[in-house]
Amino acid sequence: MMRARRQAVVPRNRVKNMLLTGGGAETLQDRGSRSTASQHTLNPYFNNNFMARWQEYVRWYMTSWEAQKIINIPVEDALRKPVELRGLHPDDEKQIWDAYDAFDADRQIRRALIQERLLGGALILPVFMRDDDEKTSDRLRYDTLRPGDLKALNVVDVSRLSRSSYETDPFSPDYDRIDSILVNGVEVHASRCCILDGNALFSRTAQTVLENYRFNPVGFGESKLAALYDLLNRVIGTQQGAYHLVNMASCLLLQADNLRSVIAADSPALAKLREIIEQLSIYRGAIVDLKGAQIAQHSATFGSVPELVMTFAQLLSAASDIPATRFLGQSPGGLNATGDSDQTNYYDMVGAYVRMRVMPTQRRIFDWMGATLWGWQEWTAKSVKLELHYPSLKTLSDKEEADIAQIYGTLLQGLVQSQVITAEAAVKELIERKIFLTPVEAVDFLETDPGIDNPLSDQQFGEVA
Repeated sequence: MMRARRQAVVPRNRVKNMLLTGGGAETLQDRGSRSTASQHTLNPYFNNNFMARWQEYVRWYMTSWEAQKIINIPVEDALRKPVELRGLHPDDEKQIWDAYDAFDADRQIRRALIQERLLGGALILPVFMRDDDEKTSDRLRYDTLRPGDLKALNVVDVSRLSRSSYETDPFSPDYDRIDSILVNGVEVHASRCCILDGNALFSRTAQTVLENYRFNPVGFGESKLAALYDLLNRVIGTQQGAYHLVNMASCLLLQADNLRSVIAADSPALAKLREIIEQLSIYRGAIVDLKGAQIAQHSATFGSVPELVMTFAQLLSAASDIPATRFLGQSPGGLNATGDSDQTNYYDMVGAYVRMRVMPTQRRIFDWMGATLWGWQEWTAKSVKLELHYPSLKTLSDKEEADIAQIYGTLLQGLVQSQVITAEAAVKELIERKIFLTPVEAVDFLETDPGIDNPLSDQQFGEVA
């Protein structure tokens, strides 16, 4: 009599999360708990060839309206309304703006900011006249700039840049700041250019370890498309699938008897059948081997496909921090939805972008232009009270502007009547806010009432824009 063989007990591997037991959780079929982000994606970030990464981002930008909007919209909104220069004499302000337009500064700033978002960084390089013994690797001495020294503003992309030197001592106040950079092989001091580094998260030393050599050689940040790459593929794939269903909506099936023999004999009847299909359908058709000759239409079922396409597009809009009203041009959804909260949050985000990226860039460019117009010493004196003011992105209606003007007029009128401020100060404030359409003087508003010193009447202050 044979004795049953005793099976060996295979010890089970213990797992930390006891919920991951059974049902494939401990097998290779469990793709959810055993996969990583880099195993099943073609995201360019995981490509160590940084040149190939940049090329892939540029291809998406040039061929996908979604990618182009993600990159362009925040920049275009940040530059939509021109900055206001406050604290300059009107004549000096006009000369600055004339030089600003002559050097096409708005266009160059826009190009640099778009390249920073698309490729992770860019450089604005001013072309200055310099002495023979002056090197580009030396710090720029503003006091040596003379009128007419600025010749151009050039935008240099990351493919022309390479890292030269930066401070590596964590105890230094200039730690991790670029001291000089190689531009097309020429060393340029950081003070001679405006570096847009893409807001790199880690120091240039830590990038080598933490990003596994996937950073670009300049040490800049990563493209805004890197985090959205997989979602972009899904959005485009969903749209392509929906378009495929459109093609299938008018698909014909022609059933022909003894089709195999017709194909084998290369009969002219096969060409005739194909001609019939092409005449009946502009989309697709197929010939199948069945008894008899029939023509049937294959209808595609759309179901919830439109909602699915729109849902993916809305996910991309949310992931890129751009409201659907701006990204997709659709009206706000939901009961009693106005979209004001989304719009306000977006404007706040653009305002932060203006403060951190646009303002420092424009301030440096205005300094370059002021120095090349009057010389550094005179420009320093002229710009001692210069402030860059960025108007609100929200466009007010004529009625809203009139209501605000009336509120300011009433407020200032009360302050003058209470002798808190003078009439001259009130008029100056109204002029600064561009409420008056024509030049006025404070004497025009003086009242000859003996009981009140320099009051302003309601009728006079009602004459505002």
